[in-house]
Amino acid sequence: NDEELAKHILIKDFEHFTDLRSFGYESTSKDGMLVKYMFTNMKGEQWKKVRSMMSGVFTSGKLKIMAPHLIKAATNMDEYLANLEKNQEVFEARDVGSMFTMDAFATAGFGIEENSFANPDNTLRKMAMTLVGAPGFTTGWDQFRMFFILTFPRLSKFLGVPNFPTKACNFICDVIERTYT
Repeated sequence: NDEELAKHILIKDFEHFTDLRSFGYESTSKDGMLVKYMFTNMKGEQWKKVRSMMSGVFTSGKLKIMAPHLIKAATNMDEYLANLEKNQEVFEARDVGSMFTMDAFATAGFGIEENSFANPDNTLRKMAMTLVGAPGFTTGWDQFRMFFILTFPRLSKFLGVPNFPTKACNFICDVIERTYT
């Protein structure tokens, strides 16, 4: 609850907190590559190198370049909310927020223009929501798998239990590969 302590840990002294607890395990599959390059799983010098590369993405100039994409996603959300208001429909704020976030991130980060407000069942959104385990997009197996991996990481690796749902992981990895290669 100490705001100053949080600032020290998350901003000023961030470089001293490089080795966080790993999630999952690395393998040669796309699933393992996703785990290997998760920012929270990196250690030591690799973490510092990637952090310094990522800090350049959030400069004021880069954020200004992203602004039109965010404005477009916000305009889509505004139209969606106006339509809901006109029809006096009840909505789940979490769903609206996730659709905005997905559209903004997909457009600014990957150049993929999906209007999740017009088409909430688009493949990118469904796969991303499945990958992050959003409510309504997971199964009992997904929850058991996560528990099993966290409880028995070595056995999970030995048995080849995937860290993420395979179909969603492959889809998102393919999107990333196509965008950045």
